[in-house]
Amino acid sequence: MAMTRDKVRSSREVTHSHAVDLCQVAARLRVLSDNTEQSTQTQPGPPTPPLPTQQEQDLEDLQAEIEAYPALVKAGGRPPYPFHLLNEIFHHPEQYLEDPQYHDIILFWRGRVLHEEEKTPLCACHLLRWNRFRRLQRIIRQRSIQSEWTLISAADWDTWGAFIERYGQREGSWGFPEYTERIKKRLSKYGFTRPFQLESDLSRQDSITTWIEYLAYEYWFYDQHASYIKRFQRKHDEAWKKLVDSGVLRPRESYELVCDIESVFKRAAENEEAKRAVQSTTAALLAAEVAVIKSCASQDVRDADERRLSAAQAARDKAEADYRSLMRRRDAITDFCQQTKGYRNANDEAERHLLLLRWIKQQIPLIECESRSVGSCILHPECGLNSKPLNATVAEDLESQPPGTAFLAVGGSATVAVEKARADLRECDKGSVSAAAAKPSMCTGGSRDRGSQVKVISKRVCQTGLLMSWEVHGMPSRVP
Repeated sequence: MAMTRDKVRSSREVTHSHAVDLCQVAARLRVLSDNTEQSTQTQPGPPTPPLPTQQEQDLEDLQAEIEAYPALVKAGGRPPYPFHLLNEIFHHPEQYLEDPQYHDIILFWRGRVLHEEEKTPLCACHLLRWNRFRRLQRIIRQRSIQSEWTLISAADWDTWGAFIERYGQREGSWGFPEYTERIKKRLSKYGFTRPFQLESDLSRQDSITTWIEYLAYEYWFYDQHASYIKRFQRKHDEAWKKLVDSGVLRPRESYELVCDIESVFKRAAENEEAKRAVQSTTAALLAAEVAVIKSCASQDVRDADERRLSAAQAARDKAEADYRSLMRRRDAITDFCQQTKGYRNANDEAERHLLLLRWIKQQIPLIECESRSVGSCILHPECGLNSKPLNATVAEDLESQPPGTAFLAVGGSATVAVEKARADLRECDKGSVSAAAAKPSMCTGGSRDRGSQVKVISKRVCQTGLLMSWEVHGMPSRVP
């Protein structure tokens, strides 16, 4: 910071000038111009690619969302909405905020969006998060490491090898037993006391246990924010008291208003206006002083000039006083905001993360209902009442739509067509499920149906345009 201030200060220092030969300056400018033209002609730079239009960006995000939907289910995750709502929720998520099934997960991913017209591929975003959790599961079951921090950090990397190549060896004595004990304590800390038992072999772990493990994973992040808030609560409260006692706040100017970004812009505009007022009143004062000095008129005229001078002096003094008051107010509020920035960010992130945690916990009874009905197949949020598995719901979504249903990216100017694909699902625990699906399903049964095979959907992007179809392949019933 000191170095930065020194650079700013040095750039503002006034240097002494010397006599300038204007002819010499003009000659140098001509030479510089000629060299620039010659360089431009002989070595043309690469053209700057144009920025994508909003329509092109929307289409790209929509295609990413369509690709992410089957990938999320294939990885054992849970899409935040049924497939037939993909287009609607992508383009108009605000219309689903009143629905408790979608409210929390939409707000979690849309909370940081600055402009309503921005699109958010919810599945694509959630897939990245889910994949980090799945890497964490594999890491802790394959090796002992130094600490939970090591585990969380390593999960951000595609492979353990890439992680240790960057940070060096991180093997240690903190392994799967310590991990299991830690997440049980964390869940109990936040009121989740349901018994569960993690499996060291992921292929033996059922979907409900994996979902509870995921809940504990997300609680880790909430715990970090909550711990930061608790640690800096007193300093934050002291800073706020200092700001209130300074007397710079206006009536009904609350904490929320002080910290609001719109208030920052409003205060900046007020400061700029006060600065211009000082400049204009100073110019008026100088003009009045000149008028008095040059006045050769009658005494009455000179008296009038003196009165104008006094009025100009008073106006300039008031403008300067107002400006100093605003600067004092600005400095006090800025100091408070800078001192409490970390606290306020942690508080915002904690509140935002509660939305995700609430959505995760809402899925637990739905998964349980499905487990009782059809083994342990993952259940879609909308299937709680009929106990239909995710693959059956997907099939019904597509069966209810005509072939070649198009997902409009922007008002029909560009489309991504999703072809239907049919898949026969083999028996999963009790009973058999047969469905025609255009999005993938993942059956993650308990130990009773180990070795069973199910059909899952994998994406294949056609080479013609943006047409995408999904083929059916046989895969093991669990994917670690």
